[in-house]
Amino acid sequence: PDPLGRCRATIRGQGLGVVLPEAGDERVLRAARRLRDDDLARPILVGDTGAIEIDARAAGISLEGLVVRDPAADPMLGALSEHLTNSRPSLGPRLAARLLGKPLYLAGALVAAGEAAAMVAGAANPTRRVIEAARMTIGLADGVAAPSSFFLMLFASRPPLLFADCAVTVDPGPDELAAIAIASARSAAALLDEPPRVA
Repeated sequence: PDPLGRCRATIRGQGLGVVLPEAGDERVLRAARRLRDDDLARPILVGDTGAIEIDARAAGISLEGLVVRDPAADPMLGALSEHLTNSRPSLGPRLAARLLGKPLYLAGALVAAGEAAAMVAGAANPTRRVIEAARMTIGLADGVAAPSSFFLMLFASRPPLLFADCAVTVDPGPDELAAIAIASARSAAALLDEPPRVA
């Protein structure tokens, strides 16, 4: 089985927006270029426009066909701030506006507002920061009590595995462990297209 190949085939040509809030990292710029060139996604880079242009030019990466959203001047800041305060009334407009000035939060808000299908981060920010921003802007899916993460491990000579939770809940209690197992089983079923087995 080739879960990554199946995922590529599923998304190719759909024009799904993927927000990349760590555009100051050359690896992210290269990934954005590849996603666009391979018609896998519509990359949305988040960061200072001038800095992104300088970094891309220095690395020899074309920004043609890539969208750049600058937290300091995004035309949707007002609408995104309103969306965020409607979903999180305790924030208030001032705090929402301040949060949206940070790339991780602007990226999450774009997903929450339906401007993108996904956000990919963690190359330049610790997992904890990524989870905080996503939880504040997007929230948890229905039926999910706590966030968790997993690694997809691919092997040449055996079926793939999902290994969870290594980055978010280091020392889970019994209820958290059960919730992580359920969420991981759902993710495994979706990614691997076969019935999951939890160990």
